[in-house]
Amino acid sequence: MTRASATRPHTEPQPGVNPARPPRVAKARLRSCVACRQKAAPEQLTRWVFAGSGSVLPDLGQGEFGRGAWLHPIPDCLRKAPGGFGRSFKTPINSSPAELAELLGSAADRRVVALLAAAYRSRKLAVGRTAVELEIEADRCRLLLVATDAKSAARATQVQKIVAAGGAVGWGTKELLGGLVGRTEAGLLAVTDDGLANAVKATIAMAHSARLAQSVADSGAAGSRQRVSQRSDQKKSSTEVG
Repeated sequence: MTRASATRPHTEPQPGVNPARPPRVAKARLRSCVACRQKAAPEQLTRWVFAGSGSVLPDLGQGEFGRGAWLHPIPDCLRKAPGGFGRSFKTPINSSPAELAELLGSAADRRVVALLAAAYRSRKLAVGRTAVELEIEADRCRLLLVATDAKSAARATQVQKIVAAGGAVGWGTKELLGGLVGRTEAGLLAVTDDGLANAVKATIAMAHSARLAQSVADSGAAGSRQRVSQRSDQKKSSTEVG
């Protein structure tokens, strides 16, 4: 055997493999939303588990045992969620759409905290205006978090560039962000890892969507109570006139 042939890569087809056929690409397993019945990838849905006594809980880490049900984290699907969960778990669900939205929003906020803590521990999180601007200049900032009460920091030129490019999200307060990294306050955080940045961004979007759904549901409930009250007043007035 020559030296050239000894280093030549083995290119013979493996038994049972047709070299003319392209390799199979595994298809992502889709899930069905219990509210709209549309199929989607698990990353686009939220997993919920039955907690007993007619209640459900969001399982954003997808690690809880037991049967789960999947739901789009959007206002329209959250509005229909109680009935969808009831069909899926074969038992009536007592929670209202507003209560489910509140549960989802709180769970999403907790997950954001956990993700940011993981980023900080693995040194994939820059803290404070100076450190964040250095990461932006070095093109390492994958997601910029701006505290909702950090108005002066949000006006910085480098920050505005990231905001204009769609690479920033508003979440939490300076006190909350600071507490995550052992500081009194922090107006800016820069996530420098692609995977963590995508997870944080998606979870914050979920939290915002849940808050919107809760607001819509609360407004609808208030309007319904007002209409019932008006009908009651009208009935009482007509009875008194008669």
